[in-house]
Amino acid sequence: MTYWKNCLKQTNSELAKVVVFYNSDFKGNLKRLYEEINKKHPDWNIFWVVDNIGSVRNFPLFVQLLVRGEQGLDFVLEEATIIFEDKFHMSYPTSLLRNTPVVNLWHGVGLKEVELNNPINGFLADRVMSRYIMSSTIYKNQSYFVTTSTYMTQHFETNTIVKSNHFLELGMPRLDGIKISNRLHSNKKLILWAPTFRDNVEFDKILPSSHLDSLVKALKSSNSRLIFSPHPNMWKDPSFLSFCQLVNSSQFVRVLKKNESVYDYVPSIDYAIVDYSSIFYDLMYMSMDKFIRYIPDYDSYSKFQPEFKKHYFQDTYGPIVKNVDQICQLIMQPNFGKFIDETKKRYIKEKYFNKQSVDAAQAIIDVASKLTVDQATVTKGLYSFNAEFVVNNHTDLSSLLKNNSVLLLHFSNKSHSLNIKGVREIFTLDNESVEDFYKRIFYVELRKYDFDFWKHIGIDINADEVIPRKFGIQTRGYLADYQKVKGISLIQALSPKRLRIYKDDRIFDKAISQSNRLLRLIFDVKIIMLKFILRRLTKL
Repeated sequence: MTYWKNCLKQTNSELAKVVVFYNSDFKGNLKRLYEEINKKHPDWNIFWVVDNIGSVRNFPLFVQLLVRGEQGLDFVLEEATIIFEDKFHMSYPTSLLRNTPVVNLWHGVGLKEVELNNPINGFLADRVMSRYIMSSTIYKNQSYFVTTSTYMTQHFETNTIVKSNHFLELGMPRLDGIKISNRLHSNKKLILWAPTFRDNVEFDKILPSSHLDSLVKALKSSNSRLIFSPHPNMWKDPSFLSFCQLVNSSQFVRVLKKNESVYDYVPSIDYAIVDYSSIFYDLMYMSMDKFIRYIPDYDSYSKFQPEFKKHYFQDTYGPIVKNVDQICQLIMQPNFGKFIDETKKRYIKEKYFNKQSVDAAQAIIDVASKLTVDQATVTKGLYSFNAEFVVNNHTDLSSLLKNNSVLLLHFSNKSHSLNIKGVREIFTLDNESVEDFYKRIFYVELRKYDFDFWKHIGIDINADEVIPRKFGIQTRGYLADYQKVKGISLIQALSPKRLRIYKDDRIFDKAISQSNRLLRLIFDVKIIMLKFILRRLTKL
């Protein structure tokens, strides 16, 4: 640790901080805040943490990067004054102290229900459930959450388990100013298309390849160029990748690369094509305020989003189109008077940005540097049992009821209640899969999940082991694996990827912490070499 201690800037200032940014990308609110701290506080120590080595490609060389598992990360987190993130993480390194504030800048405002109010059948439902089961202790105790308005505070308070007095109404740093370094000097009109990601809907359904020629012709005839800003998850969609190949050499359509920010192009944009993305609000706030709303799948998209459905048409504006042909017509004959609604614009600004600071980055620095965390004194656990296991083993549950909640799960709706005092019993429904049963327990029966851990006991390999473990629930098999881990293997120390049980962050962190000095040194040397190679190959 002496090496890492020497890496910290030596300063006499009592106000100097050790600041850690935690995200896999160098963009958005975190990037803007990083730049501000780096410029105004040269005596502060700033580090950026990523979970996986592959993420180092996303960062310029001047950012001091640490990868999960490095010995240096343990030291830095023990010294950290504050952590900044823009999403809730699946898990956090075990070396993160329980009295360190974790400030979540989030990644946008908007109408959609998120986190615990996420649609139970949505694309993100499994991942959100796993995150809360694994990391709710940090969310409810250490997390602070930055919002842009009173309304957004209320919105996120109902969607998360962040304490009501941990919301900071300061605004988003990325809205502080607009860089013009990438301003396009062209006589063409510049159109931004920024769609959001859909659950289980291919990109080809939004922009069919058969309509691409029509779109290009409309752009050409109107002397326009389209900048396409994809949602990050679109890079996993084969139909979107095919679209990228088709327009790769086009002079009328340009897809932003993964490391490019749409905000760098805002000064040049004439109008935007949007759907349900929160980028509508960002652009409008920055006076890029002319929109076309392309919502071909509104009915299916809003089906499981009641709050979104309630406010969408009221809290957005711009002509509505349902197919690509209608987009082409508006591109060829744009009516800018209909692309903007000044009355709605004033209403939306007040509702979504009435707490946006003029200099949000500085406001966050001022407030965050004084935050503290009161450590929780009581651990609140959730124990669930397969009811059949309890009957067969005559299990006494009374000792668990003092500081914990106990559930009996009936995986057959024909079984009978055991009527144990203080124990809640939940029955599966007709034709309900085991996976959906657990999701219903989490999202519906428990409502707001705020337990420090969830342990489940039973003997069925699928219902009591495979499925709950997938969601991060501590099963008997998981606990056995966790207990027997003594350190990483030599193969894992040398491997560029996590292998087998090490893919679970909790097991990986324990294995790393219990490894001998030689294996940790080998692991560190591997990480240092990979960082050097990958970052110079990328050359950001």
